[in-house]
Amino acid sequence: MQNKGFIIVLATVITALCLFYLSFTFVSNGVRKAAEASATDATGIVNLTKKQTYIDSVWNKPVYNFFGIEYTYKEVKDNELSLGLDLQGGMHVTLEVSPIDIIKSLAGNSTDSSFIRAINTARQLQKNSQDSYTSLFFKAFKDANPGKKLSDIFANANTKGRISINDNDEKVISVVNEEVENAIDRSYTILRNRLDQFGTSSPNIQRLPGTGRIQIEIPGADNPQRVRKLLQGVARLEFWDVVDPSTINASLMAINDLIVKEQKAKVKTTESKPAAENLADALSTEQENAASELEKKLAAAGDTTLSGLDSLQQLNVSPLFALSNPPGYFRYALKDTAAVNKIIKRDDVRNILRTVGAYWGNKPEKDQAGNEAIQLYFLNIGRNGKAKLTGEVITDARLSSDEYARPAVSMTMNVPGTKTWAKMTSEAAGKSPRGSIAIVLDNVVYSAPFVQNEIPNGNSQISGNFTAEEAKDLANVLKAGSLPAPTRIVEEAIVGPTLGQVAAKQGLISVICGLGLVVIFMVAYYAKGGLVANLALLFNIFFILGILAQPALGTALTLPGIAGIVLTMGMAVDANVLIYERIKEEMAHGRKLKDAISTGYSRAFATIFDSNLTTFITGFFLFILGQGPIKGFAITLMIGIATSFFSAVYISRVFIEWMTRNGDESKISFDTPIARLVKKRRHFDFIKNSRLAYTISGSIIVLGFALLFFQGLNLGVDFKGGRSYVVSFNKPVNATELKIDLAKSFGNQGTEVKNYGSNNVMKVTTSYLIDDDSDVADENVKKALISGLEAKFPGMKYSENDSQIDDQHFTIGSSSKVGATVADDIKNSAWKASLFSLLGIFVYILIRFRKWQYSAGAIIATVHDTLFVFAAFAIAGALGLSFEVDQVFVAAILTIIGYSINDTVIIFDRIREYIGFGTSHDRPKIFNEAINDTLSRTVITAGTTLLVVIVLLIFGGEVLRGFAFALLIGIVVGTFSSLFIAAPVVLDFDNDSENKPQPEAKKAVVA
Repeated sequence: MQNKGFIIVLATVITALCLFYLSFTFVSNGVRKAAEASATDATGIVNLTKKQTYIDSVWNKPVYNFFGIEYTYKEVKDNELSLGLDLQGGMHVTLEVSPIDIIKSLAGNSTDSSFIRAINTARQLQKNSQDSYTSLFFKAFKDANPGKKLSDIFANANTKGRISINDNDEKVISVVNEEVENAIDRSYTILRNRLDQFGTSSPNIQRLPGTGRIQIEIPGADNPQRVRKLLQGVARLEFWDVVDPSTINASLMAINDLIVKEQKAKVKTTESKPAAENLADALSTEQENAASELEKKLAAAGDTTLSGLDSLQQLNVSPLFALSNPPGYFRYALKDTAAVNKIIKRDDVRNILRTVGAYWGNKPEKDQAGNEAIQLYFLNIGRNGKAKLTGEVITDARLSSDEYARPAVSMTMNVPGTKTWAKMTSEAAGKSPRGSIAIVLDNVVYSAPFVQNEIPNGNSQISGNFTAEEAKDLANVLKAGSLPAPTRIVEEAIVGPTLGQVAAKQGLISVICGLGLVVIFMVAYYAKGGLVANLALLFNIFFILGILAQPALGTALTLPGIAGIVLTMGMAVDANVLIYERIKEEMAHGRKLKDAISTGYSRAFATIFDSNLTTFITGFFLFILGQGPIKGFAITLMIGIATSFFSAVYISRVFIEWMTRNGDESKISFDTPIARLVKKRRHFDFIKNSRLAYTISGSIIVLGFALLFFQGLNLGVDFKGGRSYVVSFNKPVNATELKIDLAKSFGNQGTEVKNYGSNNVMKVTTSYLIDDDSDVADENVKKALISGLEAKFPGMKYSENDSQIDDQHFTIGSSSKVGATVADDIKNSAWKASLFSLLGIFVYILIRFRKWQYSAGAIIATVHDTLFVFAAFAIAGALGLSFEVDQVFVAAILTIIGYSINDTVIIFDRIREYIGFGTSHDRPKIFNEAINDTLSRTVITAGTTLLVVIVLLIFGGEVLRGFAFALLIGIVVGTFSSLFIAAPVVLDFDNDSENKPQPEAKKAVVA
């Protein structure tokens, strides 16, 4: 094996990196367990408030030291292996920035009847269209007003300098589209800032390109109403005068004296206790920090006569001053902000400051030594707490450059704002030292530029040490109040912590059982070779988890992701099966073991590469075009394909060559009695029986689609829109009876009720108020559900605690909402993912095999498999087995496509190899021999994959039930189509070939 040293080094480096990234997860779990232990009383009940207090106390403190590099708990949480909401509970929200209000504002809130009609028409068209709202609006306006210019509507005071009355329609459309896009960026910036202040672990926010939507995931969020208020609240942009700390020195000294007096009083009351207990009782968290920091500073200065505690007492220094670095500048390390907050938020401290408020900067900055610290600003909030100037006065803010060509921000105000701004800047410029004005968004200071001169005309430029991205963000902040960009929740999912824990447990059981079955099978079939394959499999799983933990990916491990890992385990052994079967063939042809190993790996390489790449193509399009949970599945699948290729082809070979390094053939074997029994099977004429196969599978597909025509598919809320709830009871419930009663509560709108894993857990889905995305509608639908359930079960009440299920209570463990427009988008993205996958596979096979007949055979086989799965779902529904068709089902279909292509490509590779021997022109015979000679690999791979899919079906839970059933059918029918359809179709299309049987010729063997 060439480059063996490089492979060993690379594997070692990857292993070390995976250990490093996974170490954060272990540290985080340790802190979480410590938090639970500190909050658990003698009866075993966990006080959630105490638990959160503990976590808050260590949030910005170092909890992990990696070879001298310290990481705070916040940094540890940011770097740990994130779990999806379905595994830990939380809230998923998709917000849509409404362009209607932006267009109205740009039009100066025009009352023109043609403008109003176009607004309303576009709103109706959007319900059934994939085009953007702005495109629909402009089309509706031009259709209704062929000769009217858009500038007649949009040239006004609000667009002065950007749109004039003489501008053509293209210019107006460009400006409006730019403003809508800027509004989305602005909303993204504001929401990102709010999430940073929210206090949850690892919130995730991302723009969905081309949709005007922003997707947010908040793990552990247990107050949906608070989240909705946080995300949909109006941004508050204000301008305040900055107060120089030297001008309020008396107030700051009074605060210091207050804190120091408390410190001394606490020490005095504990004098009778041992010194260690005195320290623990006397010092709160912030005082401990202050003592420690001051002690370090004194030691650095050479003063070792005072301990930190004595220093605080004798020097009369409170944490507000002691923690500042440098002293007097009120800049603090992130780990110290919690201590300072406890001081500045006290009512007595606020009373001392009176008309001055303390506000943090929006992010930490590095000093010359490279240390990060965040600035505490003191602002003049006056007696009434009202800002002199707010964001409504800003008419424009944009990225520009200062006189030194550095990024800056240019800002323009309206007439009332210009007057107030001139007065504020005049007062600030006249101060000594020079005054500054703080730009505050949602109580966080984004910038506090110094004012050099009065600005009388309302046109200002803010310059400083900005990057282009920082300047753009500041421009977005400044425009937060200039144009309304309200957001509405168009998709929402809430998963309770109890349901998340159940899902995590089911996922873990699936992984362990799947791994166990594969390990046992490989050893039983390949003996010591199976042990090596299992070792490579363990490396594979470890690499997947380590790469997923890498924060740059920004992904989380979800339940579909676990399904991807379980599926990868079944598919990962495929490469080893190909290699081992090839080695056994070479040994049967007379090669020695070491030579057979080398030849087996070499000849299997191209086949493994082709089959893995075609599966990777489906995962790629699933990632690019998929949404929500299937993105996590796609990432896991692609990572799994890459790591399984590396571990099976390279790592396993390093171990096998090490075991046979001295030519001792007894140290490795690839044969067992089970394998020899399978080898004795007789050859089957697949080509001859292909017509019968066409007839059987075609009949089943026709039957299934006939049933589909009459009964339809059980579409999930992802594809049809609506709201769904998972309701748990402590006793069995009749789904049919419950559906009838709830239909009345939902105004006789579409309502479905079905068992969700057991007969005491129901999934309720309704289209009631589907066209209303407001929070009020959400509450009304939930109230209708609760009232209907309470009427159906007298004496039972709804409990918000999802673990409180008893004779008197039922709970709603999770809920989800998908707007009609979002549902359409999800369906379209599913179709696109499927079509682009098929197109990509067609092109790749055409390039690799140089004949379109191979591409056609592969595509027809995969389309057959897809149609067969749909037919199977319809037949299962007719037999009383109802599986939901949702986004995860789409992931299953594309996985089946990848799996089927994998099988097909391996057979095609063997056909190409046999044709290359040139010993026979009997194409049917060559095709049949190729299929039979790869049959062992086909059956073994199908068998191992089916083992893990059956595990998923049994232990994966209700969320993955439809996914696992689709895979079960898909793997069986995919194997069937690879044997009976793909290769025969190539023969049927290959009219240039002589397909008549020829005299039998001995198959060539390359020695």
